[in-house]
Amino acid sequence: MRVRKRGFTLIELLVVIAIIAILAAILLPVFASARENARRSSCENNLKQISTALLAYLQDFDERFPNGWWGPSNGPSNNTTTYKWMDCVYPYIKSVQVFKCPDDTGTGYVYNQTIPAGQTSSNYGSYGANDTYWDGNSGNSPDFQILASVQNPAGTVWVTEANTFEVAWTQSALPTIVNTTVPRTLAQCVERHNGRINVSWCDGHVKAYTLDELAKVNAAGVMYYWTIQND
Repeated sequence: MRVRKRGFTLIELLVVIAIIAILAAILLPVFASARENARRSSCENNLKQISTALLAYLQDFDERFPNGWWGPSNGPSNNTTTYKWMDCVYPYIKSVQVFKCPDDTGTGYVYNQTIPAGQTSSNYGSYGANDTYWDGNSGNSPDFQILASVQNPAGTVWVTEANTFEVAWTQSALPTIVNTTVPRTLAQCVERHNGRINVSWCDGHVKAYTLDELAKVNAAGVMYYWTIQND
């Protein structure tokens, strides 16, 4: 007796294709979310290493904070005239990759970079130091001189994700969240990780927040996460 071989019908094939499409639609966002969580964790680890290096710097320099920058201008870093906080921290880390967030599409940090004459681009990496309410002269917030001046280290921003090496504004002109960009920004801060931004605090711990949380003000109109004034 001959056995008749039976193949798939067109309807059965269409059903299988539909099932695969449904599974793909369900699983692809999950995989994308998992990849983003991995990138956020990598960024968080970068900030933890930076925080450890900053704490070591404080111990070596009588608990004095490094300025956001030194020198006559906000130009590229070098060994003599213009220096950034990252250049102070780098010797404790010895890895420029730590200063680059996986979700940052910009250029990475270059230690003691030398920019050719006529070029204005600067490679500052993905993280900015807290220089808010800065004094306009020294490239530093007047609040952050010594560790003892910060009475709430766990509630005071030290370094966060940013589009330049510092986060700075004057108290008379507080920034607002820009919702028209992707990702959202607050001054120089950048919300790179699905609506969250990694933040290193002055006690060394790192945690992700939303810009809405970081932009909170107290009764005196002060963004209290960013300053020791009117805490």
